[in-house]
Amino acid sequence: MTAGDHLVATDTLHTHHGVYLGPDRVAQYGSDDDKRLACVEIVTEKDFARGRSVHVLERQAKFSPNEIRRRAESRL
Repeated sequence: MTAGDHLVATDTLHTHHGVYLGPDRVAQYGSDDDKRLACVEIVTEKDFARGRSVHVLERQAKFSPNEIRRRAESRL
């Protein structure tokens, strides 16, 4: 993984998206516990995955990796 990658964690019922920020840092929106209290937060890769399979979404990005990371961190 490289900084700015769009990550997707999947299981049989759910998909969860995040942005890889760097070593063991993923920006994600929300919490699986209570959607009403959801916010952008930085978590570890393990906490992002929560036992699910994680892969990088391969597609052409509209922004550079540094801009993607900056935009994700600006939403904290």
